[in-house]
Amino acid sequence: MDIQKALSIGIAYHNSGQLKEAERIYRDILKVANTHPIALTLLAKLSFTNGKYNEVKKILPIVLKHYPEYMKAHVLAGDYYSQANKYDIAGKAYRRAILLYPSQAATLISLGNLIQSNSLQDDKLLSILRCLYRKASIIEPASIPVSYTHLTLPTNREV
Repeated sequence: MDIQKALSIGIAYHNSGQLKEAERIYRDILKVANTHPIALTLLAKLSFTNGKYNEVKKILPIVLKHYPEYMKAHVLAGDYYSQANKYDIAGKAYRRAILLYPSQAATLISLGNLIQSNSLQDDKLLSILRCLYRKASIIEPASIPVSYTHLTLPTNREV
């Protein structure tokens, strides 16, 4: 099996909404390479999207153990733990993703949304991340939940 080719086909199915076909291909890849980080993460993302949280809970530790530097797995972990109301774990996952790939605006926004919802305790790092969140929200304003759009951005004196 050409894993790269299969992965490309699976991603194409995934992006076009043919999720059962994408899942089948990701599982086929994992039969050959059982810890493939992209196939594992995409399968977990599909499971997350479909509300199969127990499957996500099984997959995430595998990919994070074998590929702790895979940023997208940390982002998915943040998303998963946010929906599970485990905000401290979610915050740590998002922070790790930001450390691995600091210019990823979507991750900054995800962490910022968690901070804005007051689900995390404030600390110096969160204050810095809040500033980065505000900058990222200017770049991608559509990613801010509607309930936060009433918040005003600080002036330079407040930052």
